[in-house]
Amino acid sequence: MPGNVLDGLTAAFSRMPAAYATESAKAFKQIAEANGGTMMGRYQLTAKEKKRYVRDTQCTLIMQGVPAGFWVWKETGTKPHTIAVRTRRRTKGAAPKVKVKRRRGRTVGRGKQPALYGAGWDHPVAGPVQHPGTSGRRAWTRTVAEATPILRRACNQVLFAAVAKAA
Repeated sequence: MPGNVLDGLTAAFSRMPAAYATESAKAFKQIAEANGGTMMGRYQLTAKEKKRYVRDTQCTLIMQGVPAGFWVWKETGTKPHTIAVRTRRRTKGAAPKVKVKRRRGRTVGRGKQPALYGAGWDHPVAGPVQHPGTSGRRAWTRTVAEATPILRRACNQVLFAAVAKAA
């Protein structure tokens, strides 16, 4: 005959907020990566745990979007703006090297990187470019909305595991 089910339950519940916080952070990160996608073809938008406060019966978890600037762009969008010509060279590994081309007696590409260089373009654009801006897709808002029911389920799973382990 099994013993008292409640014997180990208080010890399991005292560890539950920390276990729940860990599971919640993992679940939130997965949802953030799915909603965030990538920016500029190489930056994966994700979330990381910024602060964790665990007390006797409660837990507070603060998540932060990484990289933060790209999350702001995905959330609220950008206004129309001008992309100016760069006045300094980039670091060695940052961009493809631009070959020096002669056009109408002047040299393009010496001392300055082009303002815009796109795949499929036959030449880099060496003058200022007007960017039309973007509309925000509310990616972080969607992430929080999708995470709420999933985190509640994760809490229930941790709770049920604690009860099952104590039994």
